[in-house]
Amino acid sequence: MTNTRRLVCPTRSMPPPSLGTNPISVTAPTKTDPWCLDMATSTVPIGKVELYKRLEKKIPLGWGVDGTGALSDDPTAVLEQGGLAPLGGAEETRGYKGYGLAAMVEMFCGVLSGGKWGQQLGPWRKPSQGGERPAGLSHCFAAIDPHAFNPDFEEGMQGFADSLRALPVVDPQKPVLTAGDPELLKARQQAKLVVYDAKVVAALRQFAVPLGVPLPDFFPVVA
Repeated sequence: MTNTRRLVCPTRSMPPPSLGTNPISVTAPTKTDPWCLDMATSTVPIGKVELYKRLEKKIPLGWGVDGTGALSDDPTAVLEQGGLAPLGGAEETRGYKGYGLAAMVEMFCGVLSGGKWGQQLGPWRKPSQGGERPAGLSHCFAAIDPHAFNPDFEEGMQGFADSLRALPVVDPQKPVLTAGDPELLKARQQAKLVVYDAKVVAALRQFAVPLGVPLPDFFPVVA
């Protein structure tokens, strides 16, 4: 777990944001590929909203709030005036549960370590004065030997994960997945290929050219 610079507006609060996206990552061995959960405690990470802005697309309602604290589908309003919504979105859809998870991460990372927490951390995109001081983020790591509890842990974890994948599906084209499956499937499908949207390539070129930073030859030329 780690806390982050402030990006999230807790349930019922007005901007500016006072919590980070405070991700949680847990991995466990199985007989095949490891089970890997890696998630933010906000509905989405900030990069998703930035991508939608670059693609000139509206974001799904529930991803973030505008300057009044109301849910918004405008990525610019979320990025420049409001903030991200906690996991779950609005209070009516139980966004306070994501808020609670984010606060838990702050407890284990910032408070428990004697480090900075919540509003003591700087806002996103605004580093410390002069950009010289560290961000002051805190982390919490825990390692558990599963064999101290269950000598057959890998077999049990494999059976558990496979039982989820074998559940009856709503859409035959969309199998039930478990933690880590989407990334594993994408890695296998793309192999060594990394796909970039044309507008993302154009943005990279816009930043790189004035700075004299060469782009890879395989990057397409975007007018």
